[in-house]
Amino acid sequence: MLYVSNRQKRVGFSVSKKVGVAVVRNRTKRRLREILRRLLPEMKNGLYVFVTRPCVVQSTYEQMDAQVKSLLRRLDSPKKSPQR
Repeated sequence: MLYVSNRQKRVGFSVSKKVGVAVVRNRTKRRLREILRRLLPEMKNGLYVFVTRPCVVQSTYEQMDAQVKSLLRRLDSPKKSPQR
């Protein structure tokens, strides 16, 4: 996932042909749109781009939901500086 801080809240998807044929790519985008539709009110403003990998084809809806939530949590968590 790519994120850029912005005043607007916008979401985009990049699903390459490596993921599969058009039917599979469209199903993947529909699933992601539905997952993010429910999470959108909780998300901070910015530009989000979700880049999918071919392994997403084997994922269930619940697994995709958990992965998206994990990505968004990592984005919101404060960065830890490495200790030496």
